[in-house]
Amino acid sequence: MYIDLEKKNLIDELEKITEIKIVSPLDFYNWLNSLLGRKKCLIILDNIAPTQYANIINFFLDNYHVQYKIILGLNYINPKESSQIEIKNFDAKQVAELAKLRRLDIDEDNLSRVFTLTQGIPVYVDYLFKTNRCPLNYELVEVVSSQLAICTAEEKDLLQSIALNKILYHDFTEELFSTFDIGLIMSLSSKGLIQFEEITKNIELNPLIAEQYLSHLKNEYVYVKLLEYYKIHSQENFLELSLRLPITIKNDYSTFIQILKQLYNNEKYQYLLYLGEIILQNGPQAFFDFDKIINDFFDCFISSILKIGDYNYAKNIIDKINDCDVFDSNLIYRNVRTEAISYKINFCDLLHLTNSFQDAIENLELLLATSTVSSAQQERCNYLILHCKRHIGKDLSQISKNFRKLSNNSQEIYYQIRSLYSAFSIDMFQGKKHLKRKFAELENKIDSLQSGNEIVLFAQRHYIIFYRRCCNNLEKAEKLLIKNIKSLENSKLRILYDYYFEAGELYREKFYFQSSKNNYKASYDFYDKAIAFSKNVGDTNLYHNAMIGRILLQEQHAKVTQEDLNFIYRAIPTEPLLNKVQFQLAYYYLTHDYDMLDQLSKYARLLEYYDTSNIAQKLSKKQSCFIPLTVM
Repeated sequence: MYIDLEKKNLIDELEKITEIKIVSPLDFYNWLNSLLGRKKCLIILDNIAPTQYANIINFFLDNYHVQYKIILGLNYINPKESSQIEIKNFDAKQVAELAKLRRLDIDEDNLSRVFTLTQGIPVYVDYLFKTNRCPLNYELVEVVSSQLAICTAEEKDLLQSIALNKILYHDFTEELFSTFDIGLIMSLSSKGLIQFEEITKNIELNPLIAEQYLSHLKNEYVYVKLLEYYKIHSQENFLELSLRLPITIKNDYSTFIQILKQLYNNEKYQYLLYLGEIILQNGPQAFFDFDKIINDFFDCFISSILKIGDYNYAKNIIDKINDCDVFDSNLIYRNVRTEAISYKINFCDLLHLTNSFQDAIENLELLLATSTVSSAQQERCNYLILHCKRHIGKDLSQISKNFRKLSNNSQEIYYQIRSLYSAFSIDMFQGKKHLKRKFAELENKIDSLQSGNEIVLFAQRHYIIFYRRCCNNLEKAEKLLIKNIKSLENSKLRILYDYYFEAGELYREKFYFQSSKNNYKASYDFYDKAIAFSKNVGDTNLYHNAMIGRILLQEQHAKVTQEDLNFIYRAIPTEPLLNKVQFQLAYYYLTHDYDMLDQLSKYARLLEYYDTSNIAQKLSKKQSCFIPLTVM
């Protein structure tokens, strides 16, 4: 049976031959079987346009039988004579059926490779199978070469532009589309190299295939033209295309840096993280002088990680940075060049974010001792060093004094305030005297700032702790707490989740004094919010404290499970000293180990954790006592 399908529809032609109405492939096969009996049939379909190819294959694959064999003749059509074009790709099952139809002995794993390689694009599936050899050649280079060989220079340039847009995930805007020749687009579509919807002007090209095209197509003019377009219309794509260029051109490094900083200031953190991942994974192209932008690039990249506040992601990035050849000696902190200092300080902040406190301290101290830093950079380094030491929890009295000294000497209000409330938080934790006078000093400093200032919200978390633990004024603490939570829920600042923890603590304390369902539920729900966030981003400090707070809450009206006790026991050795002592206090209390509580009281006193020491002492004597938790 020979059917010429040039400018014809398969169903129409089959209906002419069979003289029956064909609604589904089964109608045709029933007719064919009644005609054949035990005979076999060779069906030749000639002059098939690529736009029909997938549909025709699907038609015959649905009811494939050894009784007949099909030969398909593929023909390229003239784009000027074509109407709306739509090419459908094969799915994995159809690729397998086509291999069976071609009598190719290919196992399931290799069929999967064919589908992944070709993405089901009929032209490429067909080429791989038609040129099969033993073993089957799974390289797409030869396939792409054969397709590009039939393209004109103009078609190749257009295909290069389309491929570049696809790997950059850039939408084909009307303005960009207007720069393309519609005739060339139709021609590429008719050859199966792209998929084009004429009415919607939608161009489809799989990114994997696009990458293959670009390994062949490297016209400098196309790159330069597209860079100029992106510089105006898509700054993100300008950066990425600059980094990806596989040829030598005159790169505009100053514009690159300017756009980097602009994206950071516009809070495009996720995109900057994406760019950084490209460099860490693939490295820069040999044609791009990355050293000219490395300091600004990683300053924006690491600053974006700090802004996002995802601890798990930060840990992953630190590992990648340590393994990346781009850095090599760039993480050495001795005699650092001026232009590299900013991102090296940021990297230490990243180490702090992942609880690598001692590494951060040592790097910063070496940087200060051997490099020339600005006064602002020195303040930031000194603050970060003290902040990490506060997390560790050793020699807190001296750290508190150093925070106050930094606050008094600082030129920036940011470090004045943060240092002051950091010192105050230590004094509260230690249960020192004259806290009301110190609080008044902090409050006066804060009151000079605008209420919407971010630093005010950071400081007022310590107000709430002060009202609760030093003034026993839960009502005043609750009022400020709820007010600030509402404000933070609109801004989505990272500190919102520290506030959720403090809310869990406040309502747990209220439940301790007044066992109401409302207090219990409020405490439980706020702890849950802090737990969900901290678990998701890998903030182990907040996660462990919130989990143990919830366990202590549950203990107040039900028995604690062995699973709860095991959680605390496992958390103790993973934390720095300050948290370790807090968690030991909770564990010994819940396991009724009064001797260990007595010993812990003495140890905490040696550390100058006076508040913790007093609580442990009371509990060791079986006296009832609320157990507060502190997130430094």
